[in-house]
Amino acid sequence: MSNRLSVEKGAARFPLLAVLALMAGIFAVGSEELVVSPLLVDMAGSFDTTVAVMALSVSTYGVSTAVGALLFAPLGDRFSRRLSLTIGMAAFVLGTLMCAFATGPGLFFTGRALAGLATGAFVPTAYAFVGDHIAYEHRARAMGILVRW
Repeated sequence: MSNRLSVEKGAARFPLLAVLALMAGIFAVGSEELVVSPLLVDMAGSFDTTVAVMALSVSTYGVSTAVGALLFAPLGDRFSRRLSLTIGMAAFVLGTLMCAFATGPGLFFTGRALAGLATGAFVPTAYAFVGDHIAYEHRARAMGILVRW
């Protein structure tokens, strides 16, 4: 028992707030991917276009996410992971707001592309952040929590 207490005293505490913040961000960007599909018929009616055209917004988000990961995730390596996460989430929120207030498919697709690029920057940087900022003894647990979301 005393050995366990001494290990716990010397060990860093699990960074619950950091993991919860990263988890919330990953949940938000992951939800964005799924939220549009059930709304395609209604959005097509609102934007006076076809469901097939609006369905392209799903691919727009996916392709933009891949491009964003290739272009912007390495910036977190060069500069600051915290800054990259902050800018990524801010861009994601802006893109999502553009979608919410879009009056036509052009602005909606632009918002989806921006949100996708931001997702590509945010998710890989969040995983790298765990490797850089979470103590080794808590890394596997933190990564398991994030990947599960």
